[in-house]
Amino acid sequence: MHENLTKTWKETYCALAEGGIAAINVGDATGRLDGKFQLFPNHSRIIEACEKIGFITLPYVLWKKPATKPYYKGKGAFLGSGFLPPMLM
Repeated sequence: MHENLTKTWKETYCALAEGGIAAINVGDATGRLDGKFQLFPNHSRIIEACEKIGFITLPYVLWKKPATKPYYKGKGAFLGSGFLPPMLM
């Protein structure tokens, strides 16, 4: 999976304008490998690959998404970031 994703990160790097930013929304995973339950830190593998390509790593945003439907009153719950990038405003 990460080998294929690295091809995407390379193309993304080439396509970005000078000073452009790539935002990657990725989650780590847990599972069993050889009978042992473990963490698969996808975020760190992607950071390493992107830095080798030439990206500069910025601080990450930790987005905690509720695991179950939230309790709320009204028409709907908002789970996004709450703002638009300047170019879309």
